[in-house]
Amino acid sequence: MTISRRKSSASRNGVSLMELIVSCGVIVGLVSVLIPTVQRYAQVRNDLAMRDLAIRELRNLAEQGLSGTPHGELKLSEWSTENLKGAALVIDTTWVDDPPLQEVRMSLRWQNSVGEMTAATELRYWQLASEGERR
Repeated sequence: MTISRRKSSASRNGVSLMELIVSCGVIVGLVSVLIPTVQRYAQVRNDLAMRDLAIRELRNLAEQGLSGTPHGELKLSEWSTENLKGAALVIDTTWVDDPPLQEVRMSLRWQNSVGEMTAATELRYWQLASEGERR
């Protein structure tokens, strides 16, 4: 008695060419979405690092201003000038009468990684004015 065995089409070994092409298409689609996302992440991360640098620089300038350096002499550090491309520092002072306070507002703008000017990063502080200091 001979039993013939037929090969079932459901129990084949290997991968068909169509399955391979579809798999490659799915992988290419995922990579094409992933690459711009990673690039945008790197750009945002760089912009946040520059904002952190700007905040640190403004804090250092505020400390110098509070320690007695005249506001007209406050300048960005050389390191910040090199790293914050196109940096523009603006310092405005306003006097308040009662009590005699001087409000100092510092704002800093620079070019981001795309070359556009960023929104201003601002820092404000108030300083008690001495008698001879008020204009």
